[in-house]
Amino acid sequence: NRDLNKLVADEKFRQDLYYRISVMMIEVPPLSARSEDIPLLVGEFLKRFDPAGETHFAPAAMAALSASTYPGNVRQLKNLVERMTILRAGRTVEVQALGLAASELPVTNVATDESASLATRLARFERELVAHTLRECKGNISETARQLQVDRANLSRKIHELGLKPGDH
Repeated sequence: NRDLNKLVADEKFRQDLYYRISVMMIEVPPLSARSEDIPLLVGEFLKRFDPAGETHFAPAAMAALSASTYPGNVRQLKNLVERMTILRAGRTVEVQALGLAASELPVTNVATDESASLATRLARFERELVAHTLRECKGNISETARQLQVDRANLSRKIHELGLKPGDH
């Protein structure tokens, strides 16, 4: 989690060891710079920590997660999701349960959140729209797909990616 090039230059990391381990360098931006990945990561962590699929995040909670900063990067998000699957097992995680400071809470209207990127706003809107329509259709994926004018198989995959559960209404 440190800049090895700088450490080598400052003689705080052995240059020969650096050349041994630097076969393939992959630079990954911090999670705060790729908030559009957060709903997908949350979905993956939910699958890992709640394989029965009984716990999920309310749209406002997901928006709050997407708007938060993560000094602890992906591990911090993973730990938060794991904590919620323990404390809120089988229930909907609401934004209040996340324990975020008021300054970390998202703007309620995703279209006016000027601090978020277009991709983040679109991801939030898509999740909220799918979740809302799914609730309106009482969990019926075929009816939800018809109303959203999308293919049922693609919608089913999208619901899974977003960490939504068809029975949540």
